Amino acid sequence: MDHPSPEFLTCSAKSCHPHDMVSLLLSMALLMTLLGGGTSSLGQVKSSKRGGKGDSASEQKRPEGPSVETGSASREILRQQEPVGWVWVSQTFDISKQIGQEESILTLDGEPLPSLLRRRVTLGLVIDNQGHIVTRLIDASPSNPPSDLSVRSLTTKPVAARFVGMDLVSGLCILKAEGSDLPAARFYSPSPLPASLEIRLYGFHPNQRMNLQANVVYTNPRRTFSNGRVIKATQDFRYQPNNPIYHLFSPRLTPIQDGSLVLGPMNRVFGMSIYDSSGQGPDLVYPVSRIVSVANSIIQSRQSVTHGWLGATGIDATVGPPSAIYKPSLENVGVRITAVAPDSPAEKAGILPKDLLLALNERRISNYAQLVTAVRQLPPGREILVRVRRGSEIRIFKPTLAVSPSIEPEEQLRTFAHRIEEMQLTLRGIKEGDPARPRLLEKIERMKHFLDTMTIPAPPNVRVRVFLGVETVPLSGQLLGYFAVTNGLLITSVQERSKAAIAGLQAGDILTRVDSTVINDIEALSRSLFQASGETVSLVVVRNREERAIPLGALNP
Repeated sequence: MDHPSPEFLTCSAKSCHPHDMVSLLLSMALLMTLLGGGTSSLGQVKSSKRGGKGDSASEQKRPEGPSVETGSASREILRQQEPVGWVWVSQTFDISKQIGQEESILTLDGEPLPSLLRRRVTLGLVIDNQGHIVTRLIDASPSNPPSDLSVRSLTTKPVAARFVGMDLVSGLCILKAEGSDLPAARFYSPSPLPASLEIRLYGFHPNQRMNLQANVVYTNPRRTFSNGRVIKATQDFRYQPNNPIYHLFSPRLTPIQDGSLVLGPMNRVFGMSIYDSSGQGPDLVYPVSRIVSVANSIIQSRQSVTHGWLGATGIDATVGPPSAIYKPSLENVGVRITAVAPDSPAEKAGILPKDLLLALNERRISNYAQLVTAVRQLPPGREILVRVRRGSEIRIFKPTLAVSPSIEPEEQLRTFAHRIEEMQLTLRGIKEGDPARPRLLEKIERMKHFLDTMTIPAPPNVRVRVFLGVETVPLSGQLLGYFAVTNGLLITSVQERSKAAIAGLQAGDILTRVDSTVINDIEALSRSLFQASGETVSLVVVRNREERAIPLGALNP
């Protein structure tokens, strides 16, 4: 049985990228602490008034658990053993962006919500003498770069840092410390890389929690060493022989240890640990050879590195109840391919609509969310192994992932819509009877179908924003009276060069009807626009208390 699964995925429990899940888990823990009361603070902190500069330093109660940092003698031993080239990275982030906007969050006592801006300190690795640093940050993305960053080492004062870019596959962020003299790390990167290695994990204490009080700021969170072992992840679907990753066999990480340094002989840095937020698999370790390669690519291009793209959409195919003609089998569980983008890796490899995708790199794929998440964890240029069922036959395909057309889901919709418009412009220049014309027409129709499979599951406000180019808000009773209308949506902004702008819509217009359909909410607007059968629709708006009709070309390209 096939069940629809949203193509337009956001961060959810089943489809979120592991890096996003780390941010979500930490932010949820922070919010629960904020709404439920105070927490114990760990490490040295600075206390300030309402977020002002620190007035005093104090050491709060530490959690139970082994640590080498107990007493001045032990702290001195720790300092002598610490690796070279690590820094504290201080970041300001907004908890509300992780768990919803502030208006959707309620306090237990009904009091106004405190400020949700908080600072977090993470561990960073200095990779060169120019002040470039690799770290992992909460709520960071190329479209939402982190703000108010600073870094410092044991021997330097805090200096400002700027966000250079990030690798969306690993979640590694590249920063540049401005005007700093930070010592670079010493690496351990033997050739060939070992199959396994006894290591020391250096990072924050596994039992450490973050303090959420606005007037308490960490300055040097508690650090510790742990002995462990890493093993080449040869059976992991993300593994590449020429660019390997490792599994952290021991110890098991906690969320606060995400981004800890993995040390080899002589305290040299072998890699960086990546916390597995799913709880189902081992934690990962990226060796420094891969980290430096990714960092150099971002530094040289001055832009983020996106994940791979397959170019196929699908729906969940699950096992239904048994019947006289149907016998349940795991071989019928997977992703039913609904559309394949023209010129995509999937099409070039030979994958077709109606194929049942069963596995990727020998990893079982049970639903569409798993497929999306798996592809997002693989880099462009990576050849993958895809196993599908076509009828009663099992087939193996080897597509090479392309660069994702864009990073954000909304931008992907815009990108494909723009491609259709470009193809339609090309079509106008091809004369009737030219054999290239029917081929291009067929390609346009396949691209439209592919875009439809991505657009239909998208939320109505996203569809209107992407394809029409407007932001709207519903009108309350008082606003209806103020604008002298009985229904409608207030247009709050119009994107430049959008279809709405070209048609003549303006911010402040009240959109009351689409053709004869009365508009009261965004769902009605989206439905009436995308289900219109003609080549144009008439948008009825009220501007300066005067009603006017504005013709608009169909939104479906």
